[in-house]
Amino acid sequence: MNKNVTQAVARLQTRLAKTTNAYRAEVLEEALNRLVSRPHRLGSPQDLIEAATAFARVKLSRRQKILQRFGIRDGASLAEAKGDQLGATYVEAADLVAKLPPAKTRVLVLAWANNDDACAVAREMGKSVDYVRQSLSRARASARALRDQAA
Repeated sequence: MNKNVTQAVARLQTRLAKTTNAYRAEVLEEALNRLVSRPHRLGSPQDLIEAATAFARVKLSRRQKILQRFGIRDGASLAEAKGDQLGATYVEAADLVAKLPPAKTRVLVLAWANNDDACAVAREMGKSVDYVRQSLSRARASARALRDQAA
């Protein structure tokens, strides 16, 4: 890990220790994860912090949009959702799905929201049932591949 990344991590850890806002803490944790997982990054500590926090905000925003489809609303903090096993499962699934291309994300989220009913998804998307089944199969395969890569 280069010197600037080490300094950026130390600054983010200090900020995280001082924060009392759950959302802000979640952003800082994601930013720390991003910095630690990419120790070869170049730039000043401030630039590294800004890039990592911007990435974290986008990731959390996409996660929240996906979680809303499962009934976890804006009022519920994502940190609270992570407190129980079901909430943690939703958060992990949302993070995984958020890494997929938008078309695959949409078909998976619609399928989960409609209890895997391809006919309902086809009506909502305005596509044929065969198209939805094929898209759903490909999206699930992509999600499995991403999950296996992460493990």
